[in-house]
Amino acid sequence: MAEEPDLQAILAAIETDAVDVDNAIIQERNRDMSLMKNDLESLKEATMDVASLTLAQGDDLAVGARRTQRARMAVEIGTRDMRTARHYKKKSRKKTCFAVICILLLLVIGGGCAFAFLYNDGQYWKWARDELKK
Repeated sequence: MAEEPDLQAILAAIETDAVDVDNAIIQERNRDMSLMKNDLESLKEATMDVASLTLAQGDDLAVGARRTQRARMAVEIGTRDMRTARHYKKKSRKKTCFAVICILLLLVIGGGCAFAFLYNDGQYWKWARDELKK
């Protein structure tokens, strides 16, 4: 009869192969875990960098917001001052027109008096008195 293989040897070979497969799986998992650990550390560093940049940008945004608010207030004050200046300019223009009209009126009256004085050979009062008697 043909020799039958030793059952014990076959079982021992199968167990050895199973242990080798288990060791290979464990080594592969350890390698994957190491890669995952490195990836998580890189992600942590990137997250920390983004957090610090966000914090710095937050300060810059706050400064920008304050400057914008100050500029808005300056524009409002400037607009109010422009309205006041327009009002003052209008009043000044009215006063100037009134002064010019008064000066012209005085010139007309003075010119009339001078004409009357010269017309009557310096006898303005006589002329005025004669005119009033008419």
